[in-house]
Amino acid sequence: MLDINKTNENDEINLREIFFNLWGHKFFIACTCIIGIVYGGYVSLNTQKKYTSTAIFKLNVKQYNMPSLPSNISALAKIANISDAPKPLSKDEILGREFILKIDKIVDLTKDSYFNSINTTTKEPKWKTFIKGFIGLESLEANYDELVMQQVIRKYKSNVSFEITQDNSILLSVVHTDPKRSAIISNSIMNTIINTKKMELEDEINNQLSYLSQTLAVSLDDLETAQQKLNTFTLKNKSLPLEDFMSKTQNLDSLRSQLTRASEIHIALSELLSLIEKGETNNSDYLLLRNKFPVVDQLEFRRVLGQNEVITVWAWPSKYLVEGVLDTITERKSRLEANVLKAKSQAERASQDLETYTGLQRDVKISEAAYAVLIETVKAQSMASGYKADNAKIYEYAIAPTSPSSPNRKLIIMLHSLLGLVVGSIIAMLYAYSRGTYYSKASLIYESKASLYDKTHNLLPLRKLPIEKISSRISLKSKQTLRLFALEINRYTGHNVLVTSLNSRLNGYEISKMIASYMNSENLTIALIDFNTKNSYSIPLIEKNSDDLFTVFEMNSDISIIKPKTAFETIDFVGRRDFHEHLKSINSKYDLVFLFADDDDAISLSSALVNQNICHISAVRIKRTKSDDLTKLRNLVPIQGLLYE
Repeated sequence: MLDINKTNENDEINLREIFFNLWGHKFFIACTCIIGIVYGGYVSLNTQKKYTSTAIFKLNVKQYNMPSLPSNISALAKIANISDAPKPLSKDEILGREFILKIDKIVDLTKDSYFNSINTTTKEPKWKTFIKGFIGLESLEANYDELVMQQVIRKYKSNVSFEITQDNSILLSVVHTDPKRSAIISNSIMNTIINTKKMELEDEINNQLSYLSQTLAVSLDDLETAQQKLNTFTLKNKSLPLEDFMSKTQNLDSLRSQLTRASEIHIALSELLSLIEKGETNNSDYLLLRNKFPVVDQLEFRRVLGQNEVITVWAWPSKYLVEGVLDTITERKSRLEANVLKAKSQAERASQDLETYTGLQRDVKISEAAYAVLIETVKAQSMASGYKADNAKIYEYAIAPTSPSSPNRKLIIMLHSLLGLVVGSIIAMLYAYSRGTYYSKASLIYESKASLYDKTHNLLPLRKLPIEKISSRISLKSKQTLRLFALEINRYTGHNVLVTSLNSRLNGYEISKMIASYMNSENLTIALIDFNTKNSYSIPLIEKNSDDLFTVFEMNSDISIIKPKTAFETIDFVGRRDFHEHLKSINSKYDLVFLFADDDDAISLSSALVNQNICHISAVRIKRTKSDDLTKLRNLVPIQGLLYE
């Protein structure tokens, strides 16, 4: 085998050889498949039948929409935290312990033998109680109610399932050994879910309505409080705080402007008085004064000093006049500063009043908006709570199924047949590996390294014929095979031909006599030497001549068979020191000598002929010839011709 025993160097896995290995054990694999099918049928017939009932329904078919609100206050609708969208059904709601306890009260799961197989009357054996007491363990009384409930919950979770489709429909399935019981439980769970959701919706609406009513009352109180504060402020203060604030700020700006002007004139007069006192009253001094204080050329300044209003004309005033005007401007400046401080205080007071008034107005508007939203929400919720329809829609009630949903007999039989195929294939591969034989023609030919190979079927009809009848019974195919092997023998210069058989239906004697009979037409003298432990032939032989060790028996005129003269076997000669000398002596008397042996004797004979110029012809058989024997035989004496079957 190329992959099981010996593989090509470039191949890791030979799938072709694996296929031939399996094909060689096809009957065994077929038997394992049949056993798997029979066992699968037995399992499917004896497995407890289970039935599945399915109910289809939908929750929250009708939804209540809240009335549309004005766009400027629609964002405040989220304050109520109300949504009319249906809440999805979660897995915990159906498979939770509390829900299972509710279903147990309706359909009595604890008394159902399928959901509860615990025998509550069973007590702890006395021997166990004694052993616990002996080793110091306290024997506690088992809580059978809790054990029963835990088993019911486990069974419920493993036999109840639901699926939510794309349109939010719910497919509820219940598995039970009793078809009627499965339908009853399925419908009970569906009705419980619908009623529970209906009650939850009613409670939610009532709670929302109560919450909104309380919130509405608080909002109304806030609105009234804000309006009262606004009225009180209006009564105590002016009703137009914004206009008052604007008036006060304008007055403050006017006074500040006058103060700034008076300050500029006061500074210019002070500088003018200083120049007059210094006597610097020429034209250049005037120009410097005008550049430093541009207010000097303004009409207001000239009018105060009684100067000509023409800018190009300037007359220096007297010192007394400037001092009098300066005192007047100083007094005016002081008066304006006091007025600015007073106007500033009035403006600040007006701004505070405006801020308070604006905040009160804002509170009133917010309270009005919140009250409007809440009153509309209360109206909507009141309308919704006044009509509490059944929001669930049932598409299909669960009915008692007519056929079990499990076991799937076809699937069980298919799996067991596949298991039989796999097990049979594995056993076949292990058996083939343990045997170490060949299962394909390619592996035999590859391992033999023979340059010539052919099938043994062409020679099988001649195997039982006596040697004198073989020539007349050779067919066209047999003649062609014998011709090829004769040509291969003639290629070698030696006189010896080694013929071996490894578990083949053609033994070495039969192959040797057929080839010798075919080559006898060349008038060759041929000798056959049998090295088998047991004789490969049963025909009577006619003694021709003998010497000290061998006796020659005549088979026909030119073909003889040589046997030992003594009682010991021919194979024992391969261990003699003079074996090759006796073999040369025989070669000198005959043109061609066939040395044949089978199985283990073939290995011994090949060991004695190592490094000899000899043509080696071997017969092998698929699934019979072991790879180790063929490899050992080929390594001892290379094989030139191979007959396989």
